[in-house]
Amino acid sequence: MSIIKLTLEYDGRAYHGWQRQSSLPSVQAVVESAVAAVIGKRASVTGASRTDAGVHAEGQVATFHATKRLPPNAWQRALNRHLPQDIVVLEAAEVPVGFDARRSAIGKRYEYRLWLSPTRPALENGRAWHVPYPLSLSRIRTAARHLIGRHDYSAFQNADHRRPVDRPAICTIRACRIIGKSPLLIIQLEADRFLYKMARSIVGTLIEIGRGRWPPNRMAEILKDKDRRLAGPPAPACGLYLVKVYYGKERRKGTSQISSE
Repeated sequence: MSIIKLTLEYDGRAYHGWQRQSSLPSVQAVVESAVAAVIGKRASVTGASRTDAGVHAEGQVATFHATKRLPPNAWQRALNRHLPQDIVVLEAAEVPVGFDARRSAIGKRYEYRLWLSPTRPALENGRAWHVPYPLSLSRIRTAARHLIGRHDYSAFQNADHRRPVDRPAICTIRACRIIGKSPLLIIQLEADRFLYKMARSIVGTLIEIGRGRWPPNRMAEILKDKDRRLAGPPAPACGLYLVKVYYGKERRKGTSQISSE
């Protein structure tokens, strides 16, 4: 028996997130069906991230135990024949025993895309958050600097999520990049791990600051007080993409950073 690692890209609009659900469509269930069609029996597929309903992926990683031997490119071709058009295997590889898509991950990069224009987009509908009002990128960049480092991010965890007592809200954000390509604005967040809806809550808070409702130093106060009520509402799921999952030697070296382009 071998362990196969898949790198997946998908459009999340038709699915209620990654995780398998009893009565709603999920990415995990569709991928498991494709694997079962290839190996001839039911299979459990583990994903690196349980992306929410409507969230997309350019680099989701998943693993499963294979009971048959195929070359990596054969796995890719075989699975893609059984997957719908909005899910695709970008790469397949055999990995050592013990590798687990979720437990072996040491970091993730998410990207949030905003469409800054008075007119709603047609082609980017469902793929970016349409923001029709002006934003100050300098205010957003100033606020984002407070996020870098190791902090308790309780204030950015969704209020209805019950975190286990032995699972603190301490995370390390290694990089935050604000990339302006008008009318598209991209906010990249890279961290060792993310709490439930943490990325979307951070983006929602940055937008409140960028539109002038709060000063940039509000971000530091939110981190200090650890109060979810002080942060902004989560940004819509449509603009969030899981871009990269890091493992072992892929870990980025160097200091944490904030950059802009």
